[in-house]
Amino acid sequence: MDYSTSLISLTGRLHRLLMQTLERQVSALDITLQEFRIIGLLAGETGISQKALAEKLSVKASTLSVAIDKLEQKKIIVRTSSGDDKRIKLLRIAPEHNLQPAHLILQRLEAQLTAQLTPEALAHTIATLQQLITQLESESRKEI
Repeated sequence: MDYSTSLISLTGRLHRLLMQTLERQVSALDITLQEFRIIGLLAGETGISQKALAEKLSVKASTLSVAIDKLEQKKIIVRTSSGDDKRIKLLRIAPEHNLQPAHLILQRLEAQLTAQLTPEALAHTIATLQQLITQLESESRKEI
């Protein structure tokens, strides 16, 4: 079997190339790729604990501490106390932070990535990726 054309190899290669490209582009925003990923996950949240964020990123909560501190110093995120447990700090995007530059980077990257695809090919690719994600999530739930 030629592993260079296997689904795992191809998606891994695509992921690496996307992350390398994204890392170069987000540096213009004076943030790291890890900080960008944190911002992306927090953008859809009204408040999430560092532990829950770490789980979404598949890292240890302690691994995020430095990045979260830097984002807080840059006034990109804020920490607030949880209403249920004052010891737990919830993270969210600072209300005054403008997410538009980050959105533009993602839009440009997606346009660049899909420029050679027909609308039909793009729709098929998205549907296939969604099926693969659903399958893996289903298998993951069975393991728990």
